[in-house]
Order: sequence, then structure tokens, then C-alpha cells
Amino acid sequence: QVYVAYVGIPTDNPEDDGDVYMVSSTNKGDTWSRRIRINDDETVSFQFFPEVAVDPKGAIHAMWGDFRDDPFHVRFHIYYATSEDGGQTWSRNSRVTDFGSNPNRAFPGGRFIGDYFAIAATGEDVYMVWADGRLGEFGGPNQKIAFARKKLMPTPSILISPPSGPGGKDVIVQGFNFQP
Repeated sequence: QVYVAYVGIPTDNPEDDGDVYMVSSTNKGDTWSRRIRINDDETVSFQFFPEVAVDPKGAIHAMWGDFRDDPFHVRFHIYYATSEDGGQTWSRNSRVTDFGSNPNRAFPGGRFIGDYFAIAATGEDVYMVWADGRLGEFGGPNQKIAFARKKLMPTPSILISPPSGPGGKDVIVQGFNFQP
């Protein structure tokens, strides 16, 4: 199976800035399926930089940047969908991010914002990374790499020793399921 995700202008709505589509081939690219739209919004908002991954069971996972939640089309969110029938139908889209990113606040001129989008799938989980510009809203341009996974993260168990005391002293942090 070969899967290609891309952004294109819908033929039935040239006012739409672009939707996420996928085509597939079962014969090494000799022939291709008709395109299937992955994003499920009915707005003319721009979707961009789709990424796809296939898990060991054959489910296809897709993520992309999406301006549907911002009426001014300034901030994007990351959206996700999955297909368990070779891309013929897609799940309802899920918003991954909790805060929108303005590409112009992430890097001067909004450049390079999609260079860092990626998705990987295993039999147990789906992992997504993207360029996130939320911190740029509070100062100069600031782009970080954000990460999410489909499964919930385990609740951390943290012990801080000593639990209180004067400043300037060493503190020991111990626990499980947290990232130092």
C-alpha cells in the first residue's frame, strides 16, 4: 500500500483555501484511488502540512495544521484523524492542541513552521510532533517542538525533598512517570 496525503483546493469550492486529501495505490503506484478528504470541517479555512503513518494493524493515522478555529485565520491548531479501512472513511477530526499557534510569532515571517511536523504509529500508540509558536504570543518570535500521543500519559508520582525551606538550597526530585 502507498498512501499520499496532500493539500488541494476543492473542485466544488474554489473559495476554500485548501483541504487535506489522501490518495492510495495498491499496485506500487501504477494506479491511484480517487482522492478522499480527511478534514471534516465545512469552512473555507486553510489546512496544511499533512503527515500520515500506518500502524502494524493497517490503520492509517493523519495529522495536519488547521486554521478552522480562528475566524481571522491567524492561529492554527493541530488536528488528527484515523482510518481503519484503507483511507476510504475517516474518523471525526480531533483537535490535538489546547492553544493556537501563530506562525508569524513562531519564526520571522512564519517560515519553517511545517518543517517539523511528523507522526509515527505503533501497535499501542500514535505519536505526533509539530512546530508550536504559542510562546511567541508573550514575547519575541519563539518556536518550540511540541509533542502529543494518543494514549493518556500516566499520572506522575513526584516527591520533592525537602518539601519546604529557604531558597538557594539543593532540592531532590524523585518519582515515576515524569520527565525531569
